[in-house]
Amino acid sequence: MGADVYQTMWGPSEFGPVTGRLQNWDVTSRLAEIGVPALVTGGRYDEARPEHLALLAEGISGSELVIFENSSHLAFVEERVSYLKVVHDFLARVEAAAKARPAD
Repeated sequence: MGADVYQTMWGPSEFGPVTGRLQNWDVTSRLAEIGVPALVTGGRYDEARPEHLALLAEGISGSELVIFENSSHLAFVEERVSYLKVVHDFLARVEAAAKARPAD
C-alpha cells in the first residue's frame, strides 16, 4: 500500500491526530474554484461529520449534499440502493441541464 508514503503524509493514522505533512493542509478557501456540478455525500455516523460535509457543499456553488441516515463511512455499501439512486438522479439532472444549455 505504500506504507512509507502513508506514514509521511498522515502519520500513524488518518483518524488523528494527524502528525504527517498533511497536518495543516487546508484548501477549503479554494472550493469556490470548482466549476462543475458536485455531489457531496456522507453517512450520519461517518468520521467526516455531516457538519463538515455541509461546509464543503456550501463552498462549492450549486453543489448538492446528501447525508445517508443509516450509514457510517461506507454509505455506498451500507445503503447501496439509496446511494445508487441518489447518484443516478444527480447524474440525470446534470446531463439534462447540460443538454438544455445552448451550444457555445
